[in-house]
Amino acid sequence: MKESITKHKTIRYKKVDLKGEKTLYDYIKEVVIDDSSNYHKVKNRKQSVSNESDDFIFINHVSEYKNMVYGELVIVEIDKSQQYIDLDDEASEYKISSLSTSQIASINNENAEDFKKEFVDSVLYFGVIKNHMAIIQSRALTARTLESYLDWLLGEVSEAMADDYAVILKDTPNLEIEQKLTSTPAKTLVMSTDIDSEINQDSTEKASSSYTLSDKVVQVFKAMLNDDLSTMRLEDDLEDANLKMKIEMTYDRKTSASGQRVIDSVAASLRHSDDYKIYLTDGSLITADQMKLSGTISMQIIKGNVYQAGLKSQIHTWLIDNVDFSE
Repeated sequence: MKESITKHKTIRYKKVDLKGEKTLYDYIKEVVIDDSSNYHKVKNRKQSVSNESDDFIFINHVSEYKNMVYGELVIVEIDKSQQYIDLDDEASEYKISSLSTSQIASINNENAEDFKKEFVDSVLYFGVIKNHMAIIQSRALTARTLESYLDWLLGEVSEAMADDYAVILKDTPNLEIEQKLTSTPAKTLVMSTDIDSEINQDSTEKASSSYTLSDKVVQVFKAMLNDDLSTMRLEDDLEDANLKMKIEMTYDRKTSASGQRVIDSVAASLRHSDDYKIYLTDGSLITADQMKLSGTISMQIIKGNVYQAGLKSQIHTWLIDNVDFSE
């Protein structure tokens, strides 16, 4: 492994919609950073992912950097095993095995009962100045996850926020791209969505569960195929199936004024979606990421670990350069 590598990461801006005079920056300092708070200890700010598992998410590292609060949201899967492969060049095939945290304990001659280490599944990095946030999200941890977690930590658990308050993270449109979309007609729209499933559990068979396609996918299929797939039973969840559905709206050669109004209207409404492409009549392409204020920063990895001080500086600089804090 190289001593140091650099990865280019997408950084996204979120405007924090929050009632009252206190900002999100103030709440995080009060609830997490203040050492007199009960939630200064990380064990008290762990949120269970679901009632069916022992996995949990939590803000791990959190600190102040200049006028910014920097934090890392982490998800841990309990008792997860990590696969590894033995590169034996004398063998006819390489042997693939798995290693658990309890096995690591025995290798290190530690008492497995006292061993409290788990594999980190994913990390989300964020910086907050007043009610302005920058996020570097991961596959498993997104802005929506952070929004829900902060609402739980600052409202439900710590009760720092009033009951009628909520943490809402909003996208801010890229004004240059939005102007281009307004001034140039759209020709082709490509919309994507994940195909996932919903658990169905019969109360008379508590140990037995089945899955069906999620309602949003079923409705699209019904519209396209005139067929109801809501009764389709699946043996397992589709979480790791990596299925995606793409819907395209376009026209051949030319369309009517009414047709153009329809496609332009749909294109304008897509700004609230997460995955789409808009091809304009001048041949240019607009993607979901371009419609939102985002950018790219360099994340330095030293001996497998993120260079934290450098990342704090990069997030802070990006916020200062791209956000109007007077709003």
